[in-house]
Formats: sequence, C-alpha cells, structure tokens
Amino acid sequence: MKNVILGLAVSATLAVSAAASAEPSYYEGFDFAEKQKLNTAATADVAEKHDVYGAFAGVKSGKLSLEGRMEDEVVHDPAGHQGLFQGKASLDLMSVSGVTPFVAGAVGYKSKQTINFDYYVVEGGLKYNVANLVDLKLASRIRSPFGEKHEHEVGSDLYRTVENSVSASVKLPAKNAVVVKYARERGDSNYNTWLVGVTHSFK
Repeated sequence: MKNVILGLAVSATLAVSAAASAEPSYYEGFDFAEKQKLNTAATADVAEKHDVYGAFAGVKSGKLSLEGRMEDEVVHDPAGHQGLFQGKASLDLMSVSGVTPFVAGAVGYKSKQTINFDYYVVEGGLKYNVANLVDLKLASRIRSPFGEKHEHEVGSDLYRTVENSVSASVKLPAKNAVVVKYARERGDSNYNTWLVGVTHSFK
C-alpha cells in the first residue's frame, strides 16, 4: 500500500511539473442528460424524470485541467427546478500500456426546490485512447455536502451519493468532439443517467 501511495505521489508531482511548462489549450461545450430518479437503489421503478442542460468551459495545461460548469435541471412529475455551479480540477497520472489513471476534485453549489447548499466531489478513474480518435473513460466519484450534520440533511434532501460511469468521446473535424455517457448513481438518491454532449477545443 505504501508503494502504491508513493507511486501516485511521484506521478502527480511529475504531472504537475509537466503541466507548469506546457502550453495551455482551452475548450468549451454543452450537454444534455436525461436522469431517472428511482424509488430505491434496488428497484427500476422511476419516481421522477429530470432533464439537465449543462454548459462548461475549461483550460488544459499538460496533464492538468481546470473546468467551470453550470447546470439547469428541470424536474418532471412533480414539477420543479434545480441549479448547479461547480469548479473542478483534474490530473492525469503516469500512463501504463496506454491506460492513464486520473484523479479529480471539485467544489460546487446546488440549488434545489427545498434547500441550497455547497458540496465537494472526489473522483478517480481510467482513460484509454483508441487510434487517437476515441477517448474511453471509466470513472467513480463520491459527492457529498460539506459537513455531516447539516440541518438540511433530512429525508429526501440528502445529497451524498456514489456514481460509477462509462463514457466515450469521439473526435470530429475542426477540433470538435461528441461524447456519450452512462452513469449509475446510488446513495441518498438513486439515478440512472444518459448524457450526450459536444465540445470545441481551441488555443
């Protein structure tokens, strides 16, 4: 275990050093997700349907990426509205046989019908590029409000979840890309989500 931690620390140090000397590139995009909120983690019965419209922009320097994101989330039956603002940092580690581990962290602000609160995200996963055309990603993340005993953490307003996802990003001409993602989120709320989005990169 100590060797694993040491290896990750060395990889992170090298990645940050490389990022500091790399020429930055920029990107922006938007996506749409259909989220199905389930009654429980063990049932496929859909309790709510959510349409999520997201917009994001970021900068990448070497193996380090910084990104800002906002979402407008429309809840159907019962009708409602939610919003989100988030800042995220992601770091690619040392690749092995074409597989690149990554770690990420984020902080954000969530607005729901009943409560507003800030939260944090910790994420990790693996990336793999196919023929310099398709980027595949497996990821797992935990998201939770700051603190453990906030007054809003009662009933259906709990927000701590673990999400596992798989996604594919296909490069298109003129520095564009299209991404498709499936995510399975379980915890205080349970969701199955399909997402499609587009990204444009530029210097």
